[in-house]
Amino acid sequence: MIKKWQDIVNEEKEFQGGYDLTNMRAVDFRLILKAIGYKGKEDIKKTGNKFVWQGKNFKIHTGNNPFTGEKDYLSYVGLYGKDKGIFDMIVTLFNSKGDSKSDFENKPYI
Repeated sequence: MIKKWQDIVNEEKEFQGGYDLTNMRAVDFRLILKAIGYKGKEDIKKTGNKFVWQGKNFKIHTGNNPFTGEKDYLSYVGLYGKDKGIFDMIVTLFNSKGDSKSDFENKPYI
């Protein structure tokens, strides 16, 4: 049974969702990082098999770095946030900033 995306919470009590194969431009991803309070560098290194963009009470995992890798391509995106309002805002930003593959219409996939 598929759960509503708003009800999916992981062990850390974070809302979670994701995207795959987005054509999000690097400039748009920069706006999303700003929205989550990310203050790090854009040329971060992989942690294991992913890039981790940690903001205040929100983190984004990606399979590639759209700033230093393939231009305007962002893949295997995981969203994790404890505040439902911020989570909803980030989902809205992702949905408005490019095409993406998702298991839910206009929503992230799990």
